[in-house]
Amino acid sequence: MHGLSLDPLGCASLACRVASRFGSRSLEAGWPVVGGAMHAKRYLITGRGRAQAVVLGLAKEVAFRVTARVNPTMSWVMPRFASRWSQWLLTALLGWALLGWAAWSYRSQLSRTKALDQVPGQAARESTAATLQAPPKGIRAFDTTGGGAASPSATEPKGPKVPDGWVALGQEVGEGGFCVWAEDPQSGARFRLVPAGAFLMGSPPFELEREDNEVQHGVRLSRPYYLAVTETTGAQWVRVMGPQLGSFSSPEHPVVQVTWDDARRYCQAIGADLPSEAQWEYACRAGSTTSFATGSRLDWSQANFDGTCAYGEGDGDHDEPLGVDRQEATPVGQFRANAWGFFDMHGNVEEWCLDAYASELEGPVTDPITTESASKYRVVRGGSWRDCPGACRSAQRSLTERKGRPWTGFRAARIAE
Repeated sequence: MHGLSLDPLGCASLACRVASRFGSRSLEAGWPVVGGAMHAKRYLITGRGRAQAVVLGLAKEVAFRVTARVNPTMSWVMPRFASRWSQWLLTALLGWALLGWAAWSYRSQLSRTKALDQVPGQAARESTAATLQAPPKGIRAFDTTGGGAASPSATEPKGPKVPDGWVALGQEVGEGGFCVWAEDPQSGARFRLVPAGAFLMGSPPFELEREDNEVQHGVRLSRPYYLAVTETTGAQWVRVMGPQLGSFSSPEHPVVQVTWDDARRYCQAIGADLPSEAQWEYACRAGSTTSFATGSRLDWSQANFDGTCAYGEGDGDHDEPLGVDRQEATPVGQFRANAWGFFDMHGNVEEWCLDAYASELEGPVTDPITTESASKYRVVRGGSWRDCPGACRSAQRSLTERKGRPWTGFRAARIAE
């Protein structure tokens, strides 16, 4: 069998013969003689009848040339001895084969184009180097200098922020993108994020058992901060400060007999500090405006205080005891937390604050703190197991010397930054 080859001149001649047979209208309409996938596309545009006529004519000429090259005797045998029906059948088969191949090529190209449209950046990566563009935002940008490592884009999602040295607990995000719950790994203390906000500090004139140093005034806290969920426990204290200082009944009890200065040293060792008076009361209230975060009354089953005296009746004797007097601190977290998740803000042990004591507070004010380093008196808040409920109110302010006492503890705080 001889090799089959259609040179450019032969193809041109073939195209001219097809055009002369079917008229110039097919070429004027834009029909190419060859072109792969474009055959099917033009077939859809110009109409099935004209396309079939041109392709069938082309197939007939190709069939004639093929048979003539394969066996020269067929060039005169076929038109002389083959019937019109056999010629038409052979021509039709070859024509429809060409048309099917053209349609398949067009559909393949169309599918590829759609697939490229659905992959962001794929078409750009297949373009020439001169037309390459940076990948879309959020897509990893690959090193093209030979390093081979992928560097994440700056827009990739990250976890919630936590202060340096602390770890996030969960994925709940609060103000400023900070994690709502965090932990100091050194001490094991857990913290809750308190949002910035404003509130009325102090107590209204009609509140039972209020004192003159509780003048109500507006306070704004401009930055969110973390506050320990519980009072500092014996276990947390020993991890940071060792067993030499402080006193506690068990690892889960609050550490007591800690001086104000030693409490600050503990807080600073974990990157925190004591809370200001305003920070403490804001977290204690947790959005409430009543005497206690629990409402206008505090039941002995809600906190650890002297339950034998009633709120509003001072320290007077009662014919019937109203509750129990536990006469000691209890392990932290034994009672229900307030609305913001803080335990033992009323009773158990009174807590050191950062402020020096000032008998009068004025406002409105932003981020207040009273700093008198020479003063030997510091503020304590919350009351203790030995106090009646009136001394455990949210607004109640007490002062004490900076030395430790058996009913005085603390919790740490830290600005979220």
